[in-house]
This record gives sequence, C-alpha cells and structure tokens, in this order.
Amino acid sequence: MRPAFLKLARCLALLAVFLLGGGHMAVWQGVAWVRMVADYAQETSIARAVVETFDGNHACPMCRAVERENNQQKQPATQLALVKVAMIYVATDGYVFTTPAGDRMDLQAFHGGQRTERPPTPPPRVMPG
Repeated sequence: MRPAFLKLARCLALLAVFLLGGGHMAVWQGVAWVRMVADYAQETSIARAVVETFDGNHACPMCRAVERENNQQKQPATQLALVKVAMIYVATDGYVFTTPAGDRMDLQAFHGGQRTERPPTPPPRVMPG
C-alpha cells in the first residue's frame, strides 16, 4: 500500500475514534466556555468572568445545548443492554476455502500415522558450539 493511503487511513481512524468518544462535544463545550469568559469579561473583571463561567449558575444557550446532546447520547447506551441478540448457526456440508483441483491432497492418506519406534535412550543432547 502507498504511504499516503496509510496516512489517510490512520487519520480517518483517529477521527472516527475522536467522534465516537464524544470529542466533538468537548470541542463545542470549550468554544462555549471561551465565549462566556470573553462576554463576561466585558462587564466585569477576568477573575469574576472565569468564576461566573464555571460556577454552573450562568450557563449560556450553547452550554445548555451541549448538555442536552450529552444526555441524549448517554440514554441509548442503557437501552442497548436490553436488546437480545440471537445468533443462528447453520451447519454446512461444504468447505468455504478450497484449493485448486490439481493441488488437492487425499485427506485419508494424510493422517499422520502412529509412530511405533521408541525414543532414543539417553535422549539426544545439544552440542555446544
């Protein structure tokens, strides 16, 4: 495979993990906090703006939207536990993977056989060197 394709595949995989893990909501929450601090800092001091941003009593519409979305994403996880998965196994007589006709080997001839000779006494030793 080409290195550019592998790099793209890795980036897409990381993006998928980021989105599935809720990273996009963390980004939106961060944007909301920065906007809130900037808005509150126009009316009061920076220290007071940070306190009002993170005290939980002054949530902006964007913060409420992020919170609603996070709550909606958590609810289906509890419902998935109730889903019953039925797996059905159907036995087949054929093989899924076969070799070309000319390369077939008689399986009854390839049984490995039973060894009848006794192991050497004393057992062989590894020669140093």
